[in-house]
This record gives sequence, structure tokens and C-alpha cells, in this order.
Amino acid sequence: MNPDPAETNLPRQQLWFALAVAVVTLACFCPVISSDFVLWDDDINIYENSHIKGLTAENLRWMFTDLVQTLRFKPLNWLAWATIYEVAGIKPAAFHLANVLLHTANAGLVYLLFSALLRSGKGSHLAVRTQLCAAIGALVWSLHPLRVEPVAWATGLPYELALLFALTSVNLYWRFATGPEPRAWAAWTYRGSIACYLLALLTYPIILGLAVVPVAMDWWLARELGHQGRWLRARHLPFLIGAALLVGVNFLGRLTPNPVYVEAAPLATFSVLDRAMQGFYVWTYFLIRHVWTAGLSVVYYELVGFDPWSWPFVASAVFVVVASVTLFGLRRRWPFPWVAWACHLLWLVPVLGLTENQHSPSDRYTYASGLLIGLLVAVGLHHLAGSERWRLGLMGAGAGLGLFAWQSSVLLPNWRDSGHLFRHVISVLEKDGQRSGIWTRLGHWHLMRREFAEAELAYRNALPGAHDLPDLHFRLACVIHEQKRYREALPHYEIAHRAGKLTDELLGDYGIALIAAGQAENAEKHFAEAVRLAPTKPRHRQNWALTLKRLGREAEAAAQQAEAQRLSSTPQPASGLAPK
Repeated sequence: MNPDPAETNLPRQQLWFALAVAVVTLACFCPVISSDFVLWDDDINIYENSHIKGLTAENLRWMFTDLVQTLRFKPLNWLAWATIYEVAGIKPAAFHLANVLLHTANAGLVYLLFSALLRSGKGSHLAVRTQLCAAIGALVWSLHPLRVEPVAWATGLPYELALLFALTSVNLYWRFATGPEPRAWAAWTYRGSIACYLLALLTYPIILGLAVVPVAMDWWLARELGHQGRWLRARHLPFLIGAALLVGVNFLGRLTPNPVYVEAAPLATFSVLDRAMQGFYVWTYFLIRHVWTAGLSVVYYELVGFDPWSWPFVASAVFVVVASVTLFGLRRRWPFPWVAWACHLLWLVPVLGLTENQHSPSDRYTYASGLLIGLLVAVGLHHLAGSERWRLGLMGAGAGLGLFAWQSSVLLPNWRDSGHLFRHVISVLEKDGQRSGIWTRLGHWHLMRREFAEAELAYRNALPGAHDLPDLHFRLACVIHEQKRYREALPHYEIAHRAGKLTDELLGDYGIALIAAGQAENAEKHFAEAVRLAPTKPRHRQNWALTLKRLGREAEAAAQQAEAQRLSSTPQPASGLAPK
């Protein structure tokens, strides 16, 4: 159980291996520091979120009480972003640097955890090889291309920060459960483990499932010692109760009405069978994704409108049930596979999307559960450490690490900015209906940058399969108008107008386009409608007056001109349509 007494250089070995893991991880992910924010929740969470721009009393109150912004209770996440803002402002590089450093620290903590676990098992030998196995397992986790999304995405910080606290908690608990420290020191180690797990819970609920890790650790240790005791002990309760309380808080948040997010799916539209089959699919899907890493994206559509009786879902259900029953039956003979499988199932419960009938099994959801794949690799290599197949296993692991590092380095540039990200997603998606929403987002991004020709192309590409055609036509009208091709904008304005998509400002633009096309009578009607919607804006009255004058309705024109001058604090132009 205890480390081999011959391993006198263990602390120094661990330090060097931990540094090596950290340096390799940092080298792989540091290019993302120069990336920009992306129009994929970074706006909602960071650069347009006034609540993180300053550590004021009002902002702190919001951080520790809000359940609406993202439907999750994550006060320490908001606090971390606010701290970054206090130090560096709203610079993307500062937020990306925080992600990379947190992920690098997590890689080191994963190595320390794997090292401790490997040294506890039967047949622990060859200290340097044991540390090498732990380091390779940690790198399998940290360099895997599924880590790219949470690390390269500024909004991914809560995943890294929550796992940092959770890994610290797990390492402390293992030391408490196995260490020879005096009683007082062991008590403080245990309390520190609880405190760190509570900090993780207050950061992001992705680590809810890790509440079972102390239970699994004690079960494993009891088995190694040949003890037959209760698998659930009083010392596990703080972890389990904390997780249960956070589940309740977040479930309350999920049921809170929100103008941005779709409401939780009712049973009438998303049955218990649908939810169960979706869960089986996600459990299986994430296992496969760790092996088959082609076509990674930020959004997946497999669970939008799925048939629970189609073969992928039935096969997933059969696989999960058979694997669970088999490994449970063999738990005494093969305890490690059973513990790893049980953790896989429990850790992924928060991301099964059981309240969502249009769930996307995103890569970032594997940030915690992916630890199990790294541990499996470390354990597998450790079993080979004293055999003739050691070199062969080492070569295979090295090739795998090289492949993962290469794949991650290829994916990282896709997060350079919104344009690169959306074009990558479009290249991965197969159907027009799936691409349409991403083309639309790409158009929004170009429009924000006043790249009107590029925005027009993106919006036109979004037309096939678009769900909201009037809104898309309204945006097309805007970008074509900005390019002063007024006649071409008219049919798009008309479609948007019939659907009620035009505001007073856009009605005014529609009128200008009609004037340019020589349709003064139609333009007059739209200027009048704009005035009705916004009677205090002098621009609309000025344009209405000029149009009435063209139509020879001098008295009406004079009245609108006088009212425009009264409303405006600046002199009105003598001729031509009033500017925005």
C-alpha cells in the first residue's frame, strides 16, 4: 500500500515529471493566447456582461445570487472573470492566458493523482517507470483534442477552474485516506478536501459527479487491504450532500424563465423514454469520441429530433446495460474496470441533457470525465512496466500522444476569431439546415465589422434550410442597403416587412431604398409608418417631409418639417434625405 522504501528520490522525481507534463501542455496550448473573443457566448458571458466589469458590491451580489444569465449557479466563475477584468481589462489575451495556465496546472495535478494511485496498487514497482506511466496518462488527458474547446474558448474558464479545485480536493482526500500523518494533520487534510470540493461546486456544476470519488477511493483501498466494510461512510456525506444541494439550486435555475435559453422540455414533448435513450447515447458517444476524434466541432445535431428506436440509440442502450451488468458481476475479480465504468456513468450525469430535447453533446463536457481515459492508459502501461512488452507499450503511447498533440495544434487556429470558428463548423456539418444557423452567425460577425459584402455572402448561403426566413431577408436588406444597391434590397425589405420584422429605423431605410428606386408614393407610406412607431425621432419626419414635397403635398410637408425642427436640437439639412 505504501510507497516502496527504496524510492528515496520520489519527491524529486515527481517534481521533474510534473514540470515536464506542465511544459508540454503549455507548449501545445499557448498559441491560443493570441486569439480573439468569439461570437459564441463570449459576448453574453464576458465582453458584453456588465456584471463582471468591476468588483463592486452590486456586481458581487449578482454573482452570488444570479440563476438567469446561464441557468447555472457559478459565483466563483463570475468572480474569476471579474478579477481578470480588474487586472487586465477586457483584453481577450488575458482571459485566454488564464485558461491556458489553469489547464497547465490541472495537467500537473492529474499527474500527481495518477502517480499516487499507481503507487498504491499491488505490484507497484520500478519507481521511475511508474512515474512515467502517470505522466503519459496525464498527457493523454491534457493533450487530447477534446480539450481544445474548453481551453481555447474564453468562456471555457469555469471548466478549468472547477476541475482545479476538484483535483486538489481528490489529491487531498487520497492523502488523508492513505497517508501516515498524525491525527491532527489528517483532520486538516480531510477538511481541506471538503473545502476544495465546495469551491469546485461554487465554480461550475460540471464536477458534480466527482462527489463519488471519495466513496470509490475508500472502496478500492478496503479491497486492497482485504477489508469487508461499509462502502458508504459518514466522511463521504459532506461531498454527497454538497453535490445534492447544488443539483437542487441548478435545477431551480433551469426552471427559471429566461429570454435567451429554451425552457426545460416537458414530458409531453420529451418523454421519459426519450430522455433515457438520449442518456444511453451520450454515455456511449463520449467513449467513442475519445477514440474517434475526426470531425470535432462546437455543436452537434445528432440529438435534435432523434428517433429513440433508431439503431444508434438502441445499440447504445444495449451496450451500456450489458457493460454495467457484466462489470458489476466481475467487480471482485476486476475491480478497477468496474470503478472506472461506474465513475464514467456518474460523472456524465450532469451533461446527459435530461431536461433538453435539443441537446448537443459538446466536447467541453468531457473535461472532467476524460480523466478516466488517461487513467486507463496509465494503468495499462503500468501493468506492462515489468514485462517484455514495456517498450512496445511505450512506443504505442508515444505515437498516440504525438497524434493527439498534432490534432490539437490543428484545431487551435479555428478559435482565432469568430470567422475561423464558424467556417470550421460549416466545413464539418453535413446538412444545409445545420449550416444555416452558423452561416447566419458568420454574417452577424462580418456585419459587426462592417464587412458588408462578406456579410451578404454569408446570409445568402444561410438561405437554404433557414428556419427564420423573414429575419434573414431583413438582414440581407440591411447589408445590401449599406452597399447602396437600393433596388436589390427592396424585395428583401418587403419580405421582412410583411412578417413584421422591421423597426422604425429599418422602415426609414426601406423608404430611402424606395426613393432611390423612384417609388416616392410607397416611400411616403413607410416614412409615415416609421413616424407612427417613433414619433419623437426627427429623422423620420424630415424624410417624410422631403418625400411629401416631392409628391407636391406642400402643406403636409411644411407641417412635418416644422415638427422635425422642433424635435431636433441641430439644424436640419436643406435638401436630400436626412441621415441616420
